[in-house]
Amino acid sequence: MADLGSGGMFGPIISRMRDSEDKLDVLKERLLLLNQTFISEQERMNMELSAIKESMRLINDDTSKIKDGMERIIKESSEFARREELAMLERYIKMFDPIKVKNKGEE
Repeated sequence: MADLGSGGMFGPIISRMRDSEDKLDVLKERLLLLNQTFISEQERMNMELSAIKESMRLINDDTSKIKDGMERIIKESSEFARREELAMLERYIKMFDPIKVKNKGEE
């Protein structure tokens, strides 16, 4: 009987099969490595996305606080006297200064 592994007419076929199996094993290892790389990259991207979302939340909170503060300042500033009003009050005070009025009355 002929030896199937060492020669004969099946020798080249068996050799090609072994080569194909080796290539398939190499491809399987590459695919496994690619999958692992993809998974680790996806996890890294998810962590970065979470960090970005947290940063955006903090920025939105800060923006909201700034907006509230600005609205409060605007509301309070509307209650302040204007420069023209102060000038008018100063003129009235000067006109009705009790010391000057008394001095004018004594003359």
